[in-house]
Amino acid sequence: MSETRTAGRAISDIVSVCRHARPVSTARWLTSFAAPLTECYTTRSLWAALAGARVVAVEAQDFGPEIRRLAAHNGVGERVHVEIALTGGIVTDGASAGVVADDRRLAATSHGAAQRPTSMSVPQIMVAYDIRRIGLVKVDIEGGEFAVFGRDEDLRWLDRVEQAAMEVHRNFGDAAAMVGRFRQHGFAIDLRDNAGTPVPVTSERLDYAYFRRS
Repeated sequence: MSETRTAGRAISDIVSVCRHARPVSTARWLTSFAAPLTECYTTRSLWAALAGARVVAVEAQDFGPEIRRLAAHNGVGERVHVEIALTGGIVTDGASAGVVADDRRLAATSHGAAQRPTSMSVPQIMVAYDIRRIGLVKVDIEGGEFAVFGRDEDLRWLDRVEQAAMEVHRNFGDAAAMVGRFRQHGFAIDLRDNAGTPVPVTSERLDYAYFRRS
């Protein structure tokens, strides 16, 4: 499912971080943003740029040429930026958590680079692209979310984020503690299973977490 909603305010930058090619659905719960939530490697990812947003896509596999080709084909090449990196925290390396922490699994990916990409934090991305406010952070990094939003991380950058959407990989960390950090930064939280049914943070069926300013 993909849908576009009109926002009553200016569109901010989007930071989209993902590590593999797998489509996800736009959450109806994310009602205040002016573009759908999509994976960064597909044509659907361009809807955000078509709506006027600047998109920074961070991808551990080298989908860069494909993303740039699709962006140029749709006339938004100047608003779509691609970084090939492992998204991590400020102090926690992106290679330390999740599926891609396993060299064999990383090497088996369809577009994996010959060498492991460097780790890049969201604050580094914000500095590199002069991003002061983020309209939407979309996270699907196969367990790497526990590096980005880890216990020892300085998450004050979340105060500049309007909304976030995340696929949660519970086997790689403490989901309840991670979700709690978003609550500490003033987000309302909606948790869902793969069928879209609301679930508690302790549920073994927790697959997606959606956050927006209260």
